[in-house]
Amino acid sequence: MSKKQVIEIIDSKKKEGKTSWQKIHKVLPFIILGVLVLGIGVAFIFNRVHVKLELLEYNTSWTNESILLTVKKVDHALYSFNKEAYSTSNTYEVDKNIKNLFIRMKVHGREYKKEISISNIDKEPPIINGAFIKDQVLQVDATDDLSKIKEYIYIVDGQKYISKDSTLKLENDTKDIEIQVIDYAGNSAVLEKSYFEGEDLIYTLSTELWTNQNIILTILKKPNYSGYSFSYDPDKVEYKNENSFEINENGTIYLVVKTNDQELRKSVEIKNIDREKPKVSYQIRDGVVKISATDNSGDTLLYSWNGGKYESVLEKSYQKDSKKQIVRVKDRAGNVTTVTFDAALSKSTSAGSNQTSENQKPTHKTPTPTNSTKPSPTGTKKPTSTNPKPTFEIQYSETGTTTNPVTVTVITDASNLVSFQGGEWTSNKSIVISSNVDNYKIRVKNKSGAISEKTIQITNIVREKTTKEKNQEMISQIQTTYGFNISYGDGTYCYYAGSSCTPLYNDEKANKALTTITHLLKNFPTDFFRKFQGNNGYRMILFDDIPGNVQGVTSYEIGNDNQLFLDVNNDMLLERVIYHETWHFMEQLIMIKNGYNNPFDSNWNHLNPVGFTYSGDSSNTYTPYDSNRYNPGYPVGNIAFISTYGKTSGREDRAEIFADLMFRGYKQNYMQAGYGINEKAKVMMQEVRKIWTNSPSATWEKYITW
Repeated sequence: MSKKQVIEIIDSKKKEGKTSWQKIHKVLPFIILGVLVLGIGVAFIFNRVHVKLELLEYNTSWTNESILLTVKKVDHALYSFNKEAYSTSNTYEVDKNIKNLFIRMKVHGREYKKEISISNIDKEPPIINGAFIKDQVLQVDATDDLSKIKEYIYIVDGQKYISKDSTLKLENDTKDIEIQVIDYAGNSAVLEKSYFEGEDLIYTLSTELWTNQNIILTILKKPNYSGYSFSYDPDKVEYKNENSFEINENGTIYLVVKTNDQELRKSVEIKNIDREKPKVSYQIRDGVVKISATDNSGDTLLYSWNGGKYESVLEKSYQKDSKKQIVRVKDRAGNVTTVTFDAALSKSTSAGSNQTSENQKPTHKTPTPTNSTKPSPTGTKKPTSTNPKPTFEIQYSETGTTTNPVTVTVITDASNLVSFQGGEWTSNKSIVISSNVDNYKIRVKNKSGAISEKTIQITNIVREKTTKEKNQEMISQIQTTYGFNISYGDGTYCYYAGSSCTPLYNDEKANKALTTITHLLKNFPTDFFRKFQGNNGYRMILFDDIPGNVQGVTSYEIGNDNQLFLDVNNDMLLERVIYHETWHFMEQLIMIKNGYNNPFDSNWNHLNPVGFTYSGDSSNTYTPYDSNRYNPGYPVGNIAFISTYGKTSGREDRAEIFADLMFRGYKQNYMQAGYGINEKAKVMMQEVRKIWTNSPSATWEKYITW
């Protein structure tokens, strides 16, 4: 091939290449447009896939304050809390417990949902039912249905004592006593020293502030009170055992207390229940939104702008058009009215509550700046920052209650440095925190030296409870559910003169006993023990030893103070002993209600076998273990005693039968018709039903044949 031919071929290829590029050049704009559209579509899909509704950490501990919920900000998103209208607000203040609180976020036409429950708000103080002094021991009767009682503060003759126990040993010459009861949310109730002075009817209210809830009125108990009456009618007196009354409307309440020898009367004016929402309107003028609101209470109103804290700020200036703004107006009772609006700088609008009126012509118009740099208050332009601060987010390894340490991780640019609580700058973005912290500072610094700072709190780390703390929880739960107190580690009194019980200090032994007691109490109706309130009460004291090989003692036998002493060392007998000794309290109450006459005295002996007398016979005769019962013609009516101990006296006989009824997990053959034990049980229950009206459905009647 000649040199000329080679040059011609190369020249031909160049021409062909130029022609191909010319063809591509013509369609290139369409290719670029397609790539852009595809990129936007991919970016949009990517954005949708990775968007999520993320609720930031909030207070989950008991509190008497409102809780602020915050959803992590997402570009172009709208938010809705508790089924309210969508707005740009990503925060919401919760001031009362809500079982099903719905949180919604809408972005790019798609809706994301989350449901939570708020149950740790307790704004109600404990209820003090009364206080009693017996043998120089002060006993406080108080309850708290939500966060439970944390501690008792006793101020005795100016000396302050803080205790988790509802009892306090007093000196003989004690003069002034003041009691404060505090729950775990920080609410407190006070029993003034005037309670212990004179014979005046004293009451407490669950709140004396404005409220949209019912109010609990409680008449403080005293040992000589036997009946309580609450009525809206001054001429109506109807005595009941309950000393608390729920009030659902304003008005005059007439209180009457029956004592041993007189009636005490008092009237109470209730004026602080308010369930009417504030009336709200708003006006938008020149970028300023002003709220006008009135309320029937005449008290100061509070305003929450876009989910922020409630404050007294009733107007706000906007620097740009802002859609779907939300303002909540709350009165002191907790009633809330919500308004939503679009704030436009170029328009002036007047609107009513939740309703937008027609636009009005503005009297003055402020031009919207066309430059992204806004004028400063002095009229000069604010310089654009050349050293922007770094941004960062914080993540926690644990957000719920935990006994584990919490790992705190800072999410920021990899080149940024982090300082934890004033420590050295480090590239390490995580730290392990093993105990709760308050005002813990985290700082982030970028390469330019600009610093951002955030303060965090960690309140969800709980240490493993000690056995003593677990015991106190069980004691508090029993007191709340059943209305009586259990204690250990105190007291030396014993049934036998000249001897002293050994106090129980071993928390493990106490825990085992309390677990058994908690289980067996489920066999009693929840209102069972409250019947003893005002009638010498009911209380258990656990001991490490009771002299004389005694498992349990009821103290009323030598005094009108119903305390049940228990030796915790015999696990197998503990449950039955509690049932046995509780019957003694029941029989004592039956006698009191019968005018201090024991109804069993007149009709009990004829239920025994002919010729039998209570003498402490230690044989099995007349018990289910009597060998004679298998003889032909043996009358089943003679099977009349649960045990040989039941043959010592009528009272012990009945206590043994009651314990057996409660203890057994199945029906014994001696609980059939005609058997002496069954016939005695029926007589016992006839008297029990007069006080415990739910007796027919109670455990103690389950196996009786009627």
